[in-house]
Amino acid sequence: MDEETETGRHTQRRMIHLTIAFTHALRHRLRDTSPWQDVDRFVEPEHHASLRQAQNLPECLLRLMGKKVGYSRRQRLLSEFLVQSMDERLTSMTGVLAACERIQNTPLPFAYTLLVHRTTYLYCFMLPFGLAANDLPLNALSRTIEINLLEALEETELPPAITPIDGCLS
Repeated sequence: MDEETETGRHTQRRMIHLTIAFTHALRHRLRDTSPWQDVDRFVEPEHHASLRQAQNLPECLLRLMGKKVGYSRRQRLLSEFLVQSMDERLTSMTGVLAACERIQNTPLPFAYTLLVHRTTYLYCFMLPFGLAANDLPLNALSRTIEINLLEALEETELPPAITPIDGCLS
């Protein structure tokens, strides 16, 4: 981005904030939780209403980022090389979104369902002997991305990193 102009700095900041919002929105979509507490603070208020109407919030945020790239191109805030590079990054992020949704929505075949059903009994029998966390630390990953991107903006007020509690990240 053209960092020499106020418009360029503002647009760069908005793109980084939209990337942070996308990270949180994807996490919430995969967990089927409400994303608004994490997403609203990184999105300009004029977009809040349209985002709340979206069926797929992460995809809507990617489209908004694409519009910002188009705006940057028209305003000549980006060179053609950087426009192409940013377009490739947005395409990669779209691929990540699609892959995550495919994994989340893939049904288990009957044989696996039967295997899961039978091993559930074994699991319930073994449960009292030891508990282990088996969840991905998506909160910690999202927070790390947020901190890294805010550092790229040279912000000084960074949220605290999520630390392990009893050896487990959330």
